[in-house]
Amino acid sequence: SAGVSLNLPIQFGRLGAAEREARAGVEQVEYRRKAAEAQIGSEVETAIAGVEETEHEIHIIEDRVVPATERALRSIRASYENSRAGFTTLLNAERDLARARLALHRVKVGYLQSFADLDRAVGAAPGEEDAR
Repeated sequence: SAGVSLNLPIQFGRLGAAEREARAGVEQVEYRRKAAEAQIGSEVETAIAGVEETEHEIHIIEDRVVPATERALRSIRASYENSRAGFTTLLNAERDLARARLALHRVKVGYLQSFADLDRAVGAAPGEEDAR
């Protein structure tokens, strides 16, 4: 007597459904990955724009605003010393210079915050060396 044993996959439908489910899961993961990449790209672009904008503001304040208010103060101080300007005018000029310097410091803080946003967007750890 001889016997032959065969395993016939009779449930083809179940195997096909499992394969389709697995492929759908892979597609879903791929869509999520692409969406995450797009979001990260957008965050990086926004952070770079913030860095560039604050850098430009720093240059304007350092190169134009602060020197102009310093010149104005020197001029008003000379006028005050020659009794051609009032004390209030001198105080206002001092206040204007202090405000310009404060604005410069605030913009520098914004610049550092923009770099922190950029580091966060690209996934850099705080304190990592970078080529700035």
